[in-house]
Amino acid sequence: MEAEIPYSMSRLTRMKFLRIAANHFSGVFPHPICNLSSLLFLSIPDNNFFGKLRLDFDKVFPDIQVLFLNGNNFEGDIPSSLANISSLRKFDIADCHMTGSIPLGFGRLYNLKILGLVIISWEVTPPEIDFLSSLKNCTQLQFLGVRDNRLGGILPHSISNLSKQLTFVSLGKNHISGTLPLDIGTLECLVALKVEDNLFTGEIPASLGKLSRLENPHLESNMMSGDMPYSLGNLSMIAQLCLYRNSLKGSIPSSLRNCSYLLYLSLHFNMLSGSIPRELMEVRSLPTLDLAYNNLTGHFPSEVGKLVSLYGLDVSHSQLSGHVPPSLGSCLAMEYIDLNGNFFEGTIIDIRGLRSLQELDLSYNNLSGSIPEYLLKPCTDQEETKSRECSSMRRKIGIGFGAGLTSVLFSLFFIISLRWFKKRSIQDRKSNTNDVDDFAIAPHERVGYGELHKATCGFSLKNMIGSGNFGVVYKAVLGLENRVVSVKVLNLKIRGASKSFIAECEALKRARHRNLVKLITACSSIDYKGDEFRALVYEFLPNGSLDTWLHRERLEGISDTSRPLTLLESFNIAIDVASALEYLHVNCHNPIAHCDLKPSNVLLDDDLTAHVSDFGLARLLLKFNQEFSFNQLSSGGVRGTIGYAAPEYGIGGQPSIHGDVYSFFSFWKYKSILHSSLRVGFPIAECLMLVLELGLRCCEEFSTNRLSMSEAAKQLFTIRKRFFKARRAARG
Repeated sequence: MEAEIPYSMSRLTRMKFLRIAANHFSGVFPHPICNLSSLLFLSIPDNNFFGKLRLDFDKVFPDIQVLFLNGNNFEGDIPSSLANISSLRKFDIADCHMTGSIPLGFGRLYNLKILGLVIISWEVTPPEIDFLSSLKNCTQLQFLGVRDNRLGGILPHSISNLSKQLTFVSLGKNHISGTLPLDIGTLECLVALKVEDNLFTGEIPASLGKLSRLENPHLESNMMSGDMPYSLGNLSMIAQLCLYRNSLKGSIPSSLRNCSYLLYLSLHFNMLSGSIPRELMEVRSLPTLDLAYNNLTGHFPSEVGKLVSLYGLDVSHSQLSGHVPPSLGSCLAMEYIDLNGNFFEGTIIDIRGLRSLQELDLSYNNLSGSIPEYLLKPCTDQEETKSRECSSMRRKIGIGFGAGLTSVLFSLFFIISLRWFKKRSIQDRKSNTNDVDDFAIAPHERVGYGELHKATCGFSLKNMIGSGNFGVVYKAVLGLENRVVSVKVLNLKIRGASKSFIAECEALKRARHRNLVKLITACSSIDYKGDEFRALVYEFLPNGSLDTWLHRERLEGISDTSRPLTLLESFNIAIDVASALEYLHVNCHNPIAHCDLKPSNVLLDDDLTAHVSDFGLARLLLKFNQEFSFNQLSSGGVRGTIGYAAPEYGIGGQPSIHGDVYSFFSFWKYKSILHSSLRVGFPIAECLMLVLELGLRCCEEFSTNRLSMSEAAKQLFTIRKRFFKARRAARG
């Protein structure tokens, strides 16, 4: 429904319950509703109401018990008079545009059960977190949500004195500092504790293990140190344990064997040492195990075959040694295995039974012997019994001791590619088509023009989140699952747009890497006017492009970033991008040159993990004949963007992986990465000198003199590990 609330509603003076959620009502806070003083329940979320809220809420709704205002465009102060409504039990004003502070008077609402202040876009300086102390008198409080508000200040330890009925606490994605209270275990009913993406330091309290009902503790992306408490093993109901991107030391507690419902264990980017406990292999329900970027040593437990539900394993960039356990081949649900950057030795184990495997990375180890024949065997689509094997052969095989596909298989692939492209070219000239079989990643997710039109509200400006050389990008909500995606609509009137569509689909349709943006599907159809329509549907990454983080001053008023990147975050992002380029250049099914790498084409997800995007100028580095030249796969004559493109591109040079190396280091020259809060004594000059030397070697005038992306990535990782490992140790 749309339009404003009719004035005639004000006559319903005996109304007790009113819910008009998820419509398109607009206008200021509805005056007709203000006459309904008998209301006990008012829910108007997810509409288009705007303006300031009335300051006399206690007089307008003296007996209100439930007040849901979230998902609108309200602004101004949260009325302090709300604290005078003693009957108020549930209050939610999330996702609005408020100013001022959070009323301390909320502490007088003794019956309050739900307080939702999530994702409020404070138009001025965000408030401090100290209002939490005032809530200790709210003895009925069950839900406390203040996530993603940029709240600052030190967490008051009095939070452990909040209601014993508290089940959900969400303080994530703020700027809260300090330590978690040692007696947090007194919140005995807590089911979810989310304090991720803050500035917390200190150790994880041992009393956390007393929270027997806890299912989802999220402590990731802070600066917490010390050992993982052995008492974590008491959390028998836990489903997710997220402690990644901290500075935790010591060993992984063997007590985690008791967490029999654990579905996700993520400890990557810490300083954990010792061996992987064999007891961890007894958690048979565990589907995901991520221990990457630690200092783990010893052999990988041979009992890994007991993890029958395991589909994701990442122990990359540690110091594990010995043989890869053969029982890993018994984890039949496995989809990706990353053992990169360790000291594993011996031959590749038998994994032919892992029919669902999509990614295998064994690079930078001490493996030897030959590559098993089944990893090199070509697909035959004509044999129905081998169709699943064909699917699995599209995975990434990242084997770092230098072997690859044989020249015979390369020739076979070239012939198939030529025939396919010729056939596609003829079909495109004959007619428009809705069929995107050759491009869609998941056939069941194909979409048409009508669905995309609806998902983007008619491609409205409100949903537009960016634009590029060949089109506009919209935010969309797609399908019955309400999946949030990004939709890139090509402007086919621009020369090269159609070729850009083909180049991007071809580059991404088989590419699989965690640092590449995921292409969900593609649409080639006809719009309502009868014109040709083409669009690409990607995963949505909420933290925008790297450009908005590096150039906050230039994009003031446009950029949503509230702070500059720290030096460590800059290193992490640089290594993410380098990893993606290394995959494209070396480990992909065919080498790919991106040809337009720049900050605006690097997107960041929730935890600032980087994903390389926009492959409209990408080139498959194949030796096509004259019938299908490089220019046919191109999306235009200009390669790259001025300021980032390699110098050889300016004089007509052919696309190459060396050009990507030059572009990659060009966009880290900006001073934004130096706006970091570094502790006194940090050897910033020494650190940046090594980065500068590396950059100069990658930006040589002659392309063949530049470092490879693999070597550059390896050196970046070494520099980060050297300086930030020492820094963390100093904190401990």
